[in-house]
Amino acid sequence: MQNYAFCSKGELTLATAASRGKDYSCPECRGVVRLRNGCLRSPHFYHLMPFSSCEPKGKSLTHLLIQLHIRDLLAPEEVWLEKSFPTHGRIADVVWPRKKLIFEVQCSPISPLELLKRNRDYQKLGYHVIWIFHDTYFNRSRLTAAEAALKRQLYLFTNFNEEGQGMIYTQSALFHRGKRTRRGALRRIDLKTATLTLNRWQKILIGIGFR
Repeated sequence: MQNYAFCSKGELTLATAASRGKDYSCPECRGVVRLRNGCLRSPHFYHLMPFSSCEPKGKSLTHLLIQLHIRDLLAPEEVWLEKSFPTHGRIADVVWPRKKLIFEVQCSPISPLELLKRNRDYQKLGYHVIWIFHDTYFNRSRLTAAEAALKRQLYLFTNFNEEGQGMIYTQSALFHRGKRTRRGALRRIDLKTATLTLNRWQKILIGIGFR
């Protein structure tokens, strides 16, 4: 089910906050969608005239709340959610054009091949990518292949839930044969420091034991 859409002002709107009978825009195909809900179904959007090529991603509420949280932490008037890059067939979670930064939120498993392909596509467009992994699937006892693929790149974790509670954080760890054997305390990351260069990001995180 499609849980979000754009309102007439171009703002991302959750189905739980939408109004029935009002036109919204599908983030995937830009077609008109409206709210549907009832006693036996959760709120979601449906297409008035479906396009066969449109495949809504059906992102979870947690995923959307993290996107909104990132936007609000940065510069809401400058940051784009679900920004399309048609030349590369990509839709980025959170884009800060002025800083040439993309934040990709990952709340489900992902292959290292797909992860690196996204990185390459966005880098060709002049953007740096910062991955934010949800700790339901990542930052577990065993290092995932996706995390291992980014061992020389900045990535962060989050523990956000469907009530909008949680934080974006980093955590130092010692590794042995692909397993985390010892962990440090969770350290909240203020994404406003994304105004720093990525080199300074790396130095900050190395300094607190992120790598």
